[in-house]
Amino acid sequence: MSRLGLGLPLAGMRARISAPAIVTVPAMFLPTDYGAKLRGWPDAGRAEYLTINGGRIAGLVDPIAEVEFTQAFSSQRPIQQGKNAAFDSNDDFLNYEGMAWGSDPFEIQALVRQDALAASTGRRQIVGYGGAGSVGQCRLGRIVSGGVNRGEMVTATTVGGAVTVAGSTVDLSGIHHLNGRFAADSNTLTVDGNVNGPFPSVLEVGTVRTRIGASSLNTAGNIWHGLWRASVITDLLDPEEYEALESWRQMCLADIPAA
Repeated sequence: MSRLGLGLPLAGMRARISAPAIVTVPAMFLPTDYGAKLRGWPDAGRAEYLTINGGRIAGLVDPIAEVEFTQAFSSQRPIQQGKNAAFDSNDDFLNYEGMAWGSDPFEIQALVRQDALAASTGRRQIVGYGGAGSVGQCRLGRIVSGGVNRGEMVTATTVGGAVTVAGSTVDLSGIHHLNGRFAADSNTLTVDGNVNGPFPSVLEVGTVRTRIGASSLNTAGNIWHGLWRASVITDLLDPEEYEALESWRQMCLADIPAA
């Protein structure tokens, strides 16, 4: 009899006990894992980078680009809704005076909920970047085409005028992921994995300002209608690099409530 009183020799007990299996869970790939290719990561879900005043977002820091998007007027500040910024389609936007993410070819990803009805045919912009006029303005947002909400990206240049790519396969009503690929000689728009393009273009980025939720024109327009969760701005990515972020994208999309 062992000292434990179980009628089993201690040596026998030791023989029956095995070490627990060690399961390694792969870490989620985050935007920062892009390393030097990451140029910006403004994110409404990262509370440590937000300035909230009366439930509205007065400031949002992009820690990668080391800039702050602000709105001085309280009535024009997007409302904080969970981990999202809610834009009213009227006059809400966040602004940075300057070129936040550089002029080399880039990609902008955006995780959003688009609430405008197709009957409201004006453009709605998630990001306006670069020029204050018709030239040097890059933008990502929504357009109505054929009576249906579609994704849109635009590069406006002195060479070929404005080159527009409209997502022709996805109704942009509701929750979506958009990616605008602004290459030196072409534009490609991806909506929820559906690729449109590439279409010939010449990249020309103005240096005036960067906006979230509106155009970069001197008078802000095309105000976003809906929620914006986050954007990721990178150098041009190869397909494997783009797909590496999918789990993070899905996590963020799950933070966006249905309308």
